[in-house]
Amino acid sequence: MPGYHVNKMDTALVLIAVLMLLGRVNAQNLEFKGQLSGWGTGTRLQDKWEKDLGLRYIPQLSYSYNLNEDHLLNAEVLLNSYFATDINSSTYNAKLYRAILRYTGPQSEIQAGLQKINFGPAQLLRALMWFDSVDPRDPLKLTEGVYGLRYKYSFMDNSILWLWALYGNKSPKGFEAFQSRRDVPEFGGRVQLPVPLGEVAATIHS
Repeated sequence: MPGYHVNKMDTALVLIAVLMLLGRVNAQNLEFKGQLSGWGTGTRLQDKWEKDLGLRYIPQLSYSYNLNEDHLLNAEVLLNSYFATDINSSTYNAKLYRAILRYTGPQSEIQAGLQKINFGPAQLLRALMWFDSVDPRDPLKLTEGVYGLRYKYSFMDNSILWLWALYGNKSPKGFEAFQSRRDVPEFGGRVQLPVPLGEVAATIHS
């Protein structure tokens, strides 16, 4: 039986429809914002100027709903679009960047969809970058997301437990050398404990 392939655009359209429906219930909790950036270079080679110009726009539509004082439900959809030209030719593209449904409680968080999974702000430490490949030179810190379900629980002593299940991913994640099988689920977990000089953690993924 052929494997089931995740349709990214269908996922985005479904989430956008849900956000619009929820927004009709309470428009004050619906928010739209975006990030616009641009670049330009000019190089003179053999009495000729080589020019490159580009724009990148990342729109974000989000909705949040307070279930009660301590429990929050929110969703967000982001697209990554860009246009680049060297005067003689142009390229453009737009693709789904994030599509997330998230539940947050006093000490726990459940997140599903196309998301970024990392374990800290590090840019070079492989132990914190299992699923992202942020370029330290990139001021926008953009990275591809993964489709999956992630659970996080924070204990009162600052210990943290992560559990996740991934499905529908084909491209290599983080710094992986080989592609994943899109029709095979992946599972993993991480335990992080505080120690006097920082933190110690153990992670497993298969």
